[in-house]
Amino acid sequence: MKALLPVLLLVASCAASAPTVNTPAPAPAADPWADTDGTMSRFMRRLAEDLDCEDAKKGLAPFCRIGAGWDGAAPFEVPEGEHVLAGITIALAAGEDTSNAFKRPLLLSAMAVTHDQDGVRVRLVIERPTTSAETSEAVDAIGWFAAYLNGEAPGMRVTGGLAGQLEALRQRADQPTELTPHGLRFTLPDGTRAAFRRVGDVFVVVEHPAGIDGVIVTLLTEKLKLEPTAAPGSPP
Repeated sequence: MKALLPVLLLVASCAASAPTVNTPAPAPAADPWADTDGTMSRFMRRLAEDLDCEDAKKGLAPFCRIGAGWDGAAPFEVPEGEHVLAGITIALAAGEDTSNAFKRPLLLSAMAVTHDQDGVRVRLVIERPTTSAETSEAVDAIGWFAAYLNGEAPGMRVTGGLAGQLEALRQRADQPTELTPHGLRFTLPDGTRAAFRRVGDVFVVVEHPAGIDGVIVTLLTEKLKLEPTAAPGSPP
């Protein structure tokens, strides 16, 4: 027994002094939105930096403000219920003068937003007129939105058949969203990632199609007057 005692003490000493092996913590997963967020920010800054914001006749100052305010947008609360927003869409591409986005025809867009017990869902569409009457209604609605952006009208007015289509859109929000520090974001079925924020009084959706160095920017308002039985009329 006495012979075994030194051996046991040696084993105990070795065990006590054995180095501790620390298993490294797994690296955090890469944010799949990181590149998308960077691309969106880059193109929105171009709106603020590349456009002639001082020339009131061009009416681009609202786009400059929205571009400058994108990165600092604060989260907003979506009221419960079904809502519809409307506005315009432009496209920005790498290697192209930013002002070219305003030399192409502006597109009339609308967005359904629903907030219920399942969260916030959206559906964003571009309204494509199929008749001469709808074309006239779309041009009129875009004129009202431009007037609203420049502080010349209290909101946007949509008439005739397009107004009926927007009213029907109200109940079709089906794309789930997730909360971000700046608003909401969602992914479309084709893989396009989109961020939904509020900059001042304007709601902004920026889409980044997969594999494209460019973005689609939609400006929307909730100050919307739908008049399905009214005829188009120019803003005041």
